[in-house]
Amino acid sequence: MLDALLDHYDRMWPRIEELVTARPSAGLVLEGSGVWPANVVRLTTPYTKAVWLTADEDVLASRMRRASRYDELPDGSRRLVDKFLARSLGYQTRMLTLVDHLALNHLDVTTPRSPEHVADELLELTRSHDGWPSSDDTSRGL
Repeated sequence: MLDALLDHYDRMWPRIEELVTARPSAGLVLEGSGVWPANVVRLTTPYTKAVWLTADEDVLASRMRRASRYDELPDGSRRLVDKFLARSLGYQTRMLTLVDHLALNHLDVTTPRSPEHVADELLELTRSHDGWPSSDDTSRGL
């Protein structure tokens, strides 16, 4: 199931890459699981930084169940939420492994804090850490 999702993201990548390369200094922010580290690391666009936000699995599960009103759903619908959650957690595990392997920027947002505080952390992270491996590193594990 996860491989099919990643194949879908690979098909989406040319459109995402076009957005990024068309606006190298316009302050574009992209959000979404389709922004896969193995694709992003190949970008050569100047002024481009990437940070992956993650949270503890319990936090993600809690948020997803709350947003879906899981406790109010019939069993069949709960199974759908459970399948989506399992796929999401599997995705995050795989993504984090690759982010760590490629030494890319990552911020854990498990601990609640204000949007302003998170924004400050993101800015500091992108200023203090390049987040891009050398070209020799990009061939491993992709």
